[in-house]
Amino acid sequence: MKRLFRVLVAMCAMSMASGVSAVPIVDGFSVTVYSNGFAPNEIAFGPDGTLYSAIATPDNVPVRTVAPGGGLAHTFGSALPDADTVLFDTNGVLGTPSLIVGSGSAGIFRIELNGVTSRIDNGGSNDQNDFAITNDGTFIFTDDFPRVMSLSPSGNLTEFFSLPSRAFELDVALDGKLYVALLEGTILRYSETGVFESTFATGLDPSVFLTMTWIDDFLYVLNGADMLRFDESGASTVFATGFDSQYTDLAFGPDGAFYLADPINSQILRMEALVETPEPTTIALLALGLFGVGAVARRKVNLKGSQTMKNLLRALVAACAVSMASGVSATVLAPDGNVWRQLTDTLNFSWDEIATACDPTTGLCSGSTGGVDFDGWIWASQADVAQLFQSLSGWDGSNVTQFSHSGPNPTLWAEDFLSSGFLTTSIRIGEIVSGIVRTVLTTDIAFNPYLFRNTTSDFASTDANQLTSDQLPHVGGWFFQASTSPTSVPAPQTLALLLVPALALVVRRSRRQRQSR
Repeated sequence: MKRLFRVLVAMCAMSMASGVSAVPIVDGFSVTVYSNGFAPNEIAFGPDGTLYSAIATPDNVPVRTVAPGGGLAHTFGSALPDADTVLFDTNGVLGTPSLIVGSGSAGIFRIELNGVTSRIDNGGSNDQNDFAITNDGTFIFTDDFPRVMSLSPSGNLTEFFSLPSRAFELDVALDGKLYVALLEGTILRYSETGVFESTFATGLDPSVFLTMTWIDDFLYVLNGADMLRFDESGASTVFATGFDSQYTDLAFGPDGAFYLADPINSQILRMEALVETPEPTTIALLALGLFGVGAVARRKVNLKGSQTMKNLLRALVAACAVSMASGVSATVLAPDGNVWRQLTDTLNFSWDEIATACDPTTGLCSGSTGGVDFDGWIWASQADVAQLFQSLSGWDGSNVTQFSHSGPNPTLWAEDFLSSGFLTTSIRIGEIVSGIVRTVLTTDIAFNPYLFRNTTSDFASTDANQLTSDQLPHVGGWFFQASTSPTSVPAPQTLALLLVPALALVVRRSRRQRQSR
């Protein structure tokens, strides 16, 4: 049993260390998902710690806000086209403390804290890429042309200084120096008044958008898989490595952590240095392990008959199960009483592919396909999703062949739906939660129930224009478990762990039987 105990401790540690979110493994740092379900572009923090995010799409969509501590994102202000960049004007250099948004050819906008949105420039720029405020209070930005522009409180735009080529990132150091990242992988340094001083860094990866931020006396730059740290002389060291996506912005939060905008994976990541203190679950496991070892060493406990060790094993199994189950991909406990899987777990699957793991008649799923585990889930029918929508909207969803809803209070019920925890699968023309069900219109046409919300309308409906062979990156699948617990179906590693003590008991019983003969 002592050997079994050691195996359980090792399996628990391996399971927790393996992580569960699709985030980079950066040695020496803890990287977690701060918010997801939308494609962030530039990000910025307000004075109260609220995170604001522009959206990586040319479509007409509102920016997002994430409350301090992370979690679900909410829309903020009016929908704006091609809103690529944001900056919170804390000191009101443009008139009043508010969020400033670059909206491409539509201009530069202010969003006040109450959500009132208004244009503040008089025209003359296109596709703003990054905002900054100099130490003397000048509002500057980069755009589609090889230049840095300034914006006055009256809305006038002037060229602050020219560049040798187009730039994206722009940042201001503590001493007021300006740093500009060009597309070809070069960072230039300018004085606070826009006079060229030096080529600060060269040879950086030109295939990625250099994202950078000054913190104290160092410039941190995301360069492919590495985060580089530059001192004021331009000397660099690899600060962290292991990044595996095309990040569009890097910010330093008021809590002392790094924040990365990852539009490819529709998430914002939070990265902070690891401390020596283990996580609470790890502490609990180590305490259990030490208790067991101490009992053996000091009291010479008879492991075969020790009720204490049996209880210890039970506690360890329970701790492991809770720890690992808590890491399973997020689910939503909906008002209909079912636990629904996030549709973002199954994006880009065709109806035909899902049917290899799930019975189209009963919906029961077994095994995996395409690298995704479907075991224990039920593939929802058209009626199942209609019931889900009805549980949130209150409207009669009995017409499941082609149901829709847009009132009487669409904004309220759509907000409730998204606030219940469902992640959006697309934000191209609004917030969309879309997935295919097992119900088909014909032998080759699948139904696709979805919820849609933008600033002017909200509705739930069903499309019947998706071929059963179609794989769409913005469409997932509707899956649920008929349970009131989001962890009713253990993860595969949990099942494996629970089999270990069972196997050990079988072996032990077999040995006793042989000894009695």
